[in-house]
Parts: sequence; C-alpha cells; structure tokens
Amino acid sequence: MIPISRLMFQAVLILTMCMGASHAQQSPRAVVNAYIEAYNRNDVNAARQLVAPDFVRYSNLTKQWEPMPVDKWAQMWASFGVAFPDFRWEVQSMAEQENIVVVEVIERGTFMNAWVLPNKYRIRPTGKAYESHNAIAFYVEHGLIQKYHQYAGLGFLQVGLSPFDLLAILYTGL
Repeated sequence: MIPISRLMFQAVLILTMCMGASHAQQSPRAVVNAYIEAYNRNDVNAARQLVAPDFVRYSNLTKQWEPMPVDKWAQMWASFGVAFPDFRWEVQSMAEQENIVVVEVIERGTFMNAWVLPNKYRIRPTGKAYESHNAIAFYVEHGLIQKYHQYAGLGFLQVGLSPFDLLAILYTGL
C-alpha cells in the first residue's frame, strides 16, 4: 500500500506535468488571444504567466527601440493600468505564421487617474480619451511569448499631455 502523502505528491506531479504540457501545446494564436484577454482585463499577473522569464518588449515609443525586460514591462503596465483603467485592445485583424502572430488593434482608454512613471514623475489625469491604431508582432515559443514588437500610433497624444509629460514618457519608455 502506498502512503497517502506519496499518492498526493504523485497526483500533484501528474497534474503539473499535464498542465505544463497543455500550456506548451497551445497554438501561438491561442497564447496571443489569452494575452489580449489578460490585457483587456488589466491583469498583468495573468499576462506574466504567458510570457517567458526572459521576455522582452520592443516599441517605437521607447528610446531607439530600447528593449524592455519583463520586470520593467510589468511595472509599466501596472502604472498605465491605474492611469487608464478602461484601456482595451480591439482586435481588427490577426495573422499567424509558424511561431509569429501579428495583430492589428485599436487601443482605447481614458486618462482618469494620476500616472506615476518608474522615475516617480507624476502626470495629472486629463479625463480625455484616446484611440490609437497599433500593430504588434508576437514571437511565441513553447507556449510562451518570448518577445513582441509594438508599432504604436500617435493617437495617444489625444489625452492632452504637456511637453514636459511627453519628454518624461519618452525618457522612461512606454
């Protein structure tokens, strides 16, 4: 007879292996759809489960496409989510080829709360909404997003930021 504690250990091990296997077997499109759902719920923790530990974000809104590592990306998302609690991506089109998924989205949000940047610079809310047309290329391997390249439109400027605010955002990266 096998002791209960050993049975529980084996059950947890089997469940963990099955969960890991099913996650890794998801198509790149399914992983990106799950990421977009997490984004639209403003759930950075759920999104972190979908990105690799060495995930990197690239964007035309950072200084010279400077790579943004996972911890800085999560911090940026969290502060943006407070300032723009209703932000969303509305998918316009999606294409998948092998491990690359390219998504065209319309991003919308309203600047409702103070936005505190990583350098502690604080931007006062304007109450204004924005709409930005963006394209994002996601690179997925083994069921996790390794990196993405975001080509963001300038619709974000509709929220009425001051020149100093814009410089602070460009300096810290969005």
